[in-house]
Amino acid sequence: MLLGDGRVPDELRNQLSSEGLLLLDERLTGSLTFRDYRSPTRRSGVEKIMVGGAIGISRRRVVVWISGGKPSVKGKHMDVPLEDPRLRGMDIVAETPEKICLAYDPHEFRADTSGRVEVRFTTSRAAEIVVLLDPAA
Repeated sequence: MLLGDGRVPDELRNQLSSEGLLLLDERLTGSLTFRDYRSPTRRSGVEKIMVGGAIGISRRRVVVWISGGKPSVKGKHMDVPLEDPRLRGMDIVAETPEKICLAYDPHEFRADTSGRVEVRFTTSRAAEIVVLLDPAA
């Protein structure tokens, strides 16, 4: 329970469903890693936080929900439209058949940040997530 229940709130689930839900993978465990990260409230060479969460993909967007870990990282971590060019700039890979990694430059989303953020989840749907987020994969 320290990592939360790994479920998105009902309101967000309903929004994704109304947009044409393609995938909702909940109750996941994983990690959030900050590398050479700088923001007004956080500075770290390397900081790894164990988290629980979910990945939702609709016909319009991808959402990463963090339900547990440090209080400062809980909530909607990512909400990116599928046509957003920043999504194409992310590294989205199935590191193993059971592990997905979504890595990005946080400066692309907030001007006052720098470094690299990596979200990893253990999921049997890693390959499916890669295909949905990068049709050329």
